[in-house]
Amino acid sequence: MPKSFRELDVWQAAMGLAKIVYGLTDSFPRRELFGLVAQMRAAAVSIPVNIAEGQGRNTRAEYRQFVGIAVGSANELVTLGELAQELGYGQERPWEAFWVELDRVRRMRLRLRRSLGPVARADPAARAVNRQP
Repeated sequence: MPKSFRELDVWQAAMGLAKIVYGLTDSFPRRELFGLVAQMRAAAVSIPVNIAEGQGRNTRAEYRQFVGIAVGSANELVTLGELAQELGYGQERPWEAFWVELDRVRRMRLRLRRSLGPVARADPAARAVNRQP
C-alpha cells in the first residue's frame, strides 16, 4: 500500500477532476455562484478529500467507508453536471474533458474500493444473541 495518499493514481486523477470542475464552473452565470457552482465544486473536492482521509484511517473498513463516500460524491457530481449541461452552462470543450475525467475517476475509485475487500457483515447469530433480554 502506498505510504501517502498523494501516491495514489486515483487521488491524483480526482485532484485533476476538481481542477477541471473549478475551470468549468468559472463560466457559469453569476447567479449560480451559491447554487450549482458551489455544489459542483464541493462534490468534486469531496472525492480526493475522502480518499485521502480514508487512506489515513486505522483500518481497511474505515478506508473503505471513506472511499464509499467518495463514490457518493462522484455520483452527485454526475447529477449536477447533467443538470448544468442541460441548462446550457459551460462551454463544450471543458464539458468533454469533465465527462472523460469523471468517468476515469469513477472507474479508478471503484477498483480501489474492490481492492479494500468486501464489506464486513455482522454475524446474524451474534445479532440474535444481542437482542435477547
